[in-house]
Amino acid sequence: MPSKTALASLSALGAGTAATGGVLGHRYFSKDSLLSKLQRQLKDSSHRKILTSKDDPIWNSWKEFYGAETKAPISGINKENLSQWCEDSLAGKDESKLTLVSKWCVVNTRSVKEELQANSITFLEEESSGWEGAWETYNKDKASLEIEDAAFKGTNATQKQQGGSALKKWCETYLSKKMYEFFEGGKSYEKVAKWCSKSAG
Repeated sequence: MPSKTALASLSALGAGTAATGGVLGHRYFSKDSLLSKLQRQLKDSSHRKILTSKDDPIWNSWKEFYGAETKAPISGINKENLSQWCEDSLAGKDESKLTLVSKWCVVNTRSVKEELQANSITFLEEESSGWEGAWETYNKDKASLEIEDAAFKGTNATQKQQGGSALKKWCETYLSKKMYEFFEGGKSYEKVAKWCSKSAG
């Protein structure tokens, strides 16, 4: 028969194991989903939207940014199943995915104009005389960020007055686009910031 001392030791060991298991169990089961983590991180960023559903219509455009990447950022995931990956990953607790989830499952809902304003970039006003100068700047430096829009290129502008008017119309159109909308090969914001700002004019 075990001695009282041995029984006491076994009892203490059992209690300690149970306590440890309880703590570990609590930590595991209370571990936040990635969605909960992101919601806390973005609580002060009302313009950031987490795409929790694969059926969100935003995916129709947002997935094209992913598809434009030279190499798929997420192994085994293409643009067509990205929405399902996000839905599943957000519901899960795999913290190794958090960086990718933050990048590809969250969108900026500001318009391009609002994003420019948030970044203190001043754009040319509608009646500004700087449009002709902006077109000359574009025509000289366009190799780096050439506008692909068919309507703009179709003007075949050669004079600054004609070119300034065409650039103004293009800027007005793209300033109203949302940041998650895919245009200009995914570089619409960079192009608007470069060609529609006062620095261009």
